[in-house]
Amino acid sequence: MPHKAYLFIAIFALLTVLALLSASCERDTQTDDNGEPDNGDVVDDNGGDLPGERIGPDIPHVTEGRDDCLVCHNTRVLWPVPASHEGRGNAICPTCHQMIPGGVTHITHDIEGRRGICDQCHAAGSLTPLPVSHEDRPVQTCLMCHEEIGIQAPYIAHAVEGWVCTNCHGDEGLLDLPADHEGAVEPMCQACHDVTPVLPPGITHNVEKNSSCPVCHATGAMVDLPASHEGRDSSIWCRTCHTLSPVPTPLIAHEATEDGACTSCHAAGAMVTLPATHNGRTDETCQVCHDVSTVMATLIAHGLGGEMEFCSTCHSAQGLVILPQSHADRTDQTCLVCHKVSLVLPTGVPHPVDDDHRPCSECHSAGQMVGVLPATHSNRTDATCELCHSVVSGGVPQIPHKLEGRSDCSVCHTPSP
Repeated sequence: MPHKAYLFIAIFALLTVLALLSASCERDTQTDDNGEPDNGDVVDDNGGDLPGERIGPDIPHVTEGRDDCLVCHNTRVLWPVPASHEGRGNAICPTCHQMIPGGVTHITHDIEGRRGICDQCHAAGSLTPLPVSHEDRPVQTCLMCHEEIGIQAPYIAHAVEGWVCTNCHGDEGLLDLPADHEGAVEPMCQACHDVTPVLPPGITHNVEKNSSCPVCHATGAMVDLPASHEGRDSSIWCRTCHTLSPVPTPLIAHEATEDGACTSCHAAGAMVTLPATHNGRTDETCQVCHDVSTVMATLIAHGLGGEMEFCSTCHSAQGLVILPQSHADRTDQTCLVCHKVSLVLPTGVPHPVDDDHRPCSECHSAGQMVGVLPATHSNRTDATCELCHSVVSGGVPQIPHKLEGRSDCSVCHTPSP
């Protein structure tokens, strides 16, 4: 072939390359109708817009507030640009580089106290290996692209000691894991999920006699379940999160009425006001949690007539008998609800108890004439004796004979065994 033919072909090829480079350059600097750099959209055969082609690598971080790309992407910064990008300004970047599809992966856990230590969990051989594209990235760069999602990962609603998460959360467990947790393993759980600062309410009743939770706790049952518990219809669910309360439910300190009308005394404005947690409770629910005490309230060891009509006269903070703390704010009206008069009243006093009689403790105490008082009478004083003990019915028998020369009564009167 003649040399001129070779020269012609070479010149034609050179012109073709120059034309292509010129077209590429024009595309890099193309602007839209507002004079802004175009996003690289192309036009179809009918003149309509087509989605922009993804020419360069995707932008892996949010762009809001980061208009100056060259702060990080330049020749002597964190991510140097290739030589082919020399001289390109910020306006050119969005022409080829677009936001990563679906957005940047968010941080789904609290980063407080975890800044600068991402590689403890996110690294080769750790809980979550990094993708190949992140190889050799220093830990200081993580928060440049990845931000907190702003939504706290759901709390763990139960204590975690002794529990294995995957026993309940997983394909074979009570709760299916969401799709984005596929491949998650046990150690990952508490990396994102913290134990709730407020644990679920404790079970305040005996579970031996009330072992089937849905009998009472279900839609339309005695206690409606919250919306968050929809579909939980097995006691297995309940005992997973709800444990027996360390504070036992108060026992009923009196005999339960046959009609079970607890609210006649226990209600707002009644004898005993219910706590706020019991709003809406009915008579039907009381004995589900509250059992009748096996130890009944102390019996009243004296009659109720005369000066003893009002209990608070003697039983009060300033009275002869101090009330226990549990009886604070109790009134005379409530006493006989729980405390009944004993069928066996205290022993009668077999001697006069007028104003001239000797103090009781001179005869009724350790080492004295009568001896030690029963344990129930410890710390009793003379002032309390006559409240319960009265002179025997009919009075004390009179001595029907002279006492002169008969100082030793035992000569004739032998005590009965």
